[in-house]
Amino acid sequence: MRRLWVSCVILAVLFSLTLLNTRYLKNCTGQWIALLEEAQELVEAGDWEAAYARTRMACEQWESRDVYLHMVLQHEDVDEILLSFQQVLQLLEHREDGGEYFASNASLMASIGLLYETEQLNLKNLM
Repeated sequence: MRRLWVSCVILAVLFSLTLLNTRYLKNCTGQWIALLEEAQELVEAGDWEAAYARTRMACEQWESRDVYLHMVLQHEDVDEILLSFQQVLQLLEHREDGGEYFASNASLMASIGLLYETEQLNLKNLM
């Protein structure tokens, strides 16, 4: 009987950690997307330097959580998003065609948003 209770406690702890991870990931992805949206608005206003700074800030936050992200997410997804950050930063640094920047930035925001969506506890992800 004791083994059953120990097993139940372990399952409860793991489930709680899963929920905490999902909530933490939601907060992080929300912050990154908000910074990228601000950067996009700044580009629309013609302030490429400030847009670069906002995007760089989001990228640095991403990189500061690299170990955590590699532990809880698929490595391919984490690496792909880092490469997307680098591409968007290059476009901003060289003030490339706004259309290419907007497309790359939109793709990056969508990829970040999908990270949270794939970690949510819902029927779609359980199937």
